[in-house]
Amino acid sequence: MHTLRNIILSQALLLLHITCIAQTLDFKSYLALVKQKNLDLKQVKSQIYLSALDARIVKSSLLPQVNANAIYQRDFNKNFLFFNDPFLGSSRIRTNFNNSIGVSVEAQQVLFDARVFSGLKTVKLTKELSELSYQDAHHELIAQASQFYWQAIFIKESIQVLEQNKALAKEQVNQLQLLNAKGVISTLTLNEAVIQYKKTLPLLTNAMNQYQLLLHELKKLANIPQEQTLTLTENLTQPIISQPIASAQMLENQSQVKVLNKQMEIANQTLVGEKRNWMPSLSLNLGFDYNGADNAFKFNNNSNRLFYGRLLLNIPIYSGGQKRAEIQKAIITRNTLASNIQNVKQGLLKEIKNAQSNVLAASQKITIHQEIVSLNEKQIEIFRKRLKLGEVTPLEFKESRLQLTQSKLEILNAYLDLRLAEAQLRRILSTPSN
Repeated sequence: MHTLRNIILSQALLLLHITCIAQTLDFKSYLALVKQKNLDLKQVKSQIYLSALDARIVKSSLLPQVNANAIYQRDFNKNFLFFNDPFLGSSRIRTNFNNSIGVSVEAQQVLFDARVFSGLKTVKLTKELSELSYQDAHHELIAQASQFYWQAIFIKESIQVLEQNKALAKEQVNQLQLLNAKGVISTLTLNEAVIQYKKTLPLLTNAMNQYQLLLHELKKLANIPQEQTLTLTENLTQPIISQPIASAQMLENQSQVKVLNKQMEIANQTLVGEKRNWMPSLSLNLGFDYNGADNAFKFNNNSNRLFYGRLLLNIPIYSGGQKRAEIQKAIITRNTLASNIQNVKQGLLKEIKNAQSNVLAASQKITIHQEIVSLNEKQIEIFRKRLKLGEVTPLEFKESRLQLTQSKLEILNAYLDLRLAEAQLRRILSTPSN
């Protein structure tokens, strides 16, 4: 009973410890954690190990294959060989013993088999393909993690803007309450301001919920326990240190293109291998046979030993059209892959142009909205003073507040577009993130 209680207590303390631990991560630290902990990336990495095992399997075909077998037989009756001679009469000779054994050991060594050599090169290319696929999955994961991270930062900073909007609306209500007490404004005007203040609350709550959902996604990507607190410390509006330089020539180093090129190598090698199925193969067999028989288990009294060696030449002649069909299939696969490579490159060039356009558009929006925010802040500061004096209507102050809030959200959205476009460029060009 005490043991069970101690186990429950230790588990509760462990859960409490996990819950209390807080992860504080900037952008670089988060990406480093994703690279290290992501479960999907670990599964992709296991394919590299499987490809290495496939290579080992094919290599084993070039090594000697040794097999041994043994047999014991018990005869329950006697067998005879009969002789019928007109001069000597009939006679018979027993042809079996009560017990017999047989042992056989054979070693086979491939001397020449073009299919095996071709398969060995294919599995080597497959291993290289799995490594490239891991790199491509790595870049894809980093792009996804970057997108979620900056979206979370966008929501986090939007919450701050919405809280400022809420504070301004509350400040307006407080000022109008004073003016209403002095009889400067009507109760109806005050109630409208209260309604406008309450309308700011759902927006703030919705943004907080979105932020929590994004935190859950970020934890999932980095394999962080959902109970653990995650704090993001990055600033969306801080300048990007450097942006990748995009060009069509850089596409050859793009991870997805590398994967497709390696698949093309495998397709060409597969075609070579299918054609080599028509070539003969040669192998060497060395073996030993032992046979013994006796009624009293003294097998050496009646035994044979045979050492032998033989060359085996196998020449394919007719396969019912199977080999020709496999060659045609390999040709179609190669041609389809060649067209796919061209389509992917064209698509990547289009994505590069779109990302570059997004970077330019986002930079222009940032410049414009920075000026608008500055003007709105000056305007609302003037309106705040004039509202106390009753020189500005509550509606005018509300419109100024909403314009300031909208401008701040617009500039954050422009910074988010810039971050996402920068991450997209890095994904397309397979360059490291800052």
